[in-house]
Amino acid sequence: MEQVGLDPVNQDDVLRLRDWDDIRPVLEHIRATGIIVVFTETGRRVEDPRRSDLCFAVTREALTNALRHGAGLTRIAVSWNHYRDGGTAITIRNDGHVSGHDTTGEASGQSGKPTGGTGLQRLSQRLTKMGGTLSYGPYGNGWAVKALVP
Repeated sequence: MEQVGLDPVNQDDVLRLRDWDDIRPVLEHIRATGIIVVFTETGRRVEDPRRSDLCFAVTREALTNALRHGAGLTRIAVSWNHYRDGGTAITIRNDGHVSGHDTTGEASGQSGKPTGGTGLQRLSQRLTKMGGTLSYGPYGNGWAVKALVP
């Protein structure tokens, strides 16, 4: 373990790409707080560590943001839809009200940027380099993050 800033960092975690099932403990952690988390997955996963790592990263960032910024958060819905061509569509919706953020953002030209964090912006850049997309913003009475991992 090394100390980086205020948080310890395990070098094995830094170098390891996340597998598809690595999202399950994250979902369970959120459920343990009393928040309802629904996870659905359709289609067949591809055996590509870069894709599974990126899907994990997008989902974890959206979940983390929901916990940090979603006032009155009670429910999160996560879906991973795998396509025959190997791509995956990710949608994360929650019922938390977000304050202190601009309205929307998209990978192909930010129309709004969250104040403070840069996690979604970094993910947007990663997705763009792979030919994917990322969008996020208000959805009904909550917030949504949508990504396409090619």
